[in-house]
Amino acid sequence: MQILKDLRIRAKLTIILLGTTFLTLLFSSFFFIIKDTQTFKTNLVNNLSTLTGVVGANSRSALEFGDPITAKNTLSYVKEEPQILFVALYDEHGTPFASYSRIKKEPFPSLELIKIGHIVADDHVEIFRPITLKGEKIGSIYLYSHLKNLQIQRDKYLVFVGLVMFIALLFSFFFSIRVQRVISDPILSLTNTAKLVATKSDYAIRVHRDSKDELGTLFDGFNDMLSQIQKGNLELRQYRDNLEQLVEERTEKLKTAQKELVQKERLALLGELSAKVAHELRNPLGTIRNVIFSISYSIPKNDGNSHSLLEMVERNIVRCNSIIEELLDFARPHSPKKEWVQIDKLLNEILNEQKLDSDFSVKESFNSGVSVLIYKERLRRAIINVIENALQALSEKKSQTDKKGETISGLNLNVNTILNSNTLEIFFIDTALGIPEEEFNNIFTPLYSTKSFGVGLGLPIVKEIMNQHQGGVEISSKKNEGSKVKLWLPLFVKD
Repeated sequence: MQILKDLRIRAKLTIILLGTTFLTLLFSSFFFIIKDTQTFKTNLVNNLSTLTGVVGANSRSALEFGDPITAKNTLSYVKEEPQILFVALYDEHGTPFASYSRIKKEPFPSLELIKIGHIVADDHVEIFRPITLKGEKIGSIYLYSHLKNLQIQRDKYLVFVGLVMFIALLFSFFFSIRVQRVISDPILSLTNTAKLVATKSDYAIRVHRDSKDELGTLFDGFNDMLSQIQKGNLELRQYRDNLEQLVEERTEKLKTAQKELVQKERLALLGELSAKVAHELRNPLGTIRNVIFSISYSIPKNDGNSHSLLEMVERNIVRCNSIIEELLDFARPHSPKKEWVQIDKLLNEILNEQKLDSDFSVKESFNSGVSVLIYKERLRRAIINVIENALQALSEKKSQTDKKGETISGLNLNVNTILNSNTLEIFFIDTALGIPEEEFNNIFTPLYSTKSFGVGLGLPIVKEIMNQHQGGVEISSKKNEGSKVKLWLPLFVKD
């Protein structure tokens, strides 16, 4: 089969046509030979059966009177049939009575032959018939004939079939040479076109279709494929021209996806961590706080140093509790109930609760005068986080100023509200050091912090709370000039 695969298409088509013709003639001849053989055997059995019956009938009187000489003369009539090799008569007891033979070794009827009447073997035929007189069996006749005539006829038929097959194959060969071009020429044309396209890399070349059959459909498909490749090359050239831009876009998307994945992993870790922290730290901190409270009563009031240390411990316990609260506040789900709140009033309350350094100046400008439907405690947490971040930034600037020995001034925090179209905007503007440029892109990343104390959840909590209110948070900052934080909330009409 591999040799056939490697041949040219014309040779393949020629071989296929010749092979089909040869196999058709071969199977047809085989069928006719078998059929003719069966017919010959059937006719031979019928003829020999008739002859056996006639000879048996003529031998009745010889069997009846016990005259074997007459019986043998009667049997000698079969010598006119050269294919009969042996014939014999048997009396009613099966004893040989008379026979005629052309062979040395005389056969004898088998029990199977006696039962069925005749046997056709590959090279001979045996026939056995009983002889009756007035309804009674008086003997039997046995005939043995060869099948050489069948073999001779079969040989003649094979010679004839061979001659016919030779003539037919010769005619098919010349016919296939002419006919196969109808298929091979278009295929060779397609092959040459494909080679030309591959050599020149010119996908504008097309193969000419000159038929409406499957080859024509193949040509159309080939031309369509070339059109698609030509179009693809054009698009590829355009992509190649814009490759740098595409790489940048994909890289940016990859960075964003990686950042989101890292954030999700951090949040998952935070969820597990917050529960453990709340359980492992809150109870000991509560116990420490109670002990400190008890100790403060046992220390004399005039011992200012000891009370100062206890107050420092108290402040740090409060800071630890605040960190625990931030962890739980960010990790646990919230489903509070909204309520209408006067924002200016809420801001006043929160600012009045803050313990401000004497060097800090807080300026307020609340002129919105509107009530907003909010989660009050959640928004309170967001506002407190923004204010605490601003105060911490002012403290850092004050500390740096003290180290330099410079005069402290201009440590301000401005808080104001503005009603703008369908939103309420709350601004927190400080005059601290500002946010470094390399840290600005990570200010909303959970667990990211540059401070020595804290877990980096202040601004992420603010962003989550504002998103929960369908609002938002925007931050801008300049080095050594401070930062501006804007919280905005959508306005809803109060029923």
